[in-house]
Amino acid sequence: MMIDLPDKTSIEMGFSRLEFNTLLHAQTAMSFTADGDEVVFFYAGGEIKVCLGEDDFRRIASWKIPKMKVDLDFTNLADVSRRPFMKVLLKTFLKGGG
Repeated sequence: MMIDLPDKTSIEMGFSRLEFNTLLHAQTAMSFTADGDEVVFFYAGGEIKVCLGEDDFRRIASWKIPKMKVDLDFTNLADVSRRPFMKVLLKTFLKGGG
């Protein structure tokens, strides 16, 4: 049994804002509008508001790995479309690694 995604949630993505925006404008999987920190994706007859956090880094030994908090607002998307949207979002913004 899968638990539904709440109306609002946050995830951490391994990107800088610049990397996210580059991938956002290169992708063709979803239509969107972008204004500053906010991106609105249009999916399955609804919309998902995404608010980008500030650039941050995770330190592992001497490495600095980018990360960014991303707030997701599913209020205007049907419950049954939330998990499919997340699959598309994560696949679209997936970074290679091995």
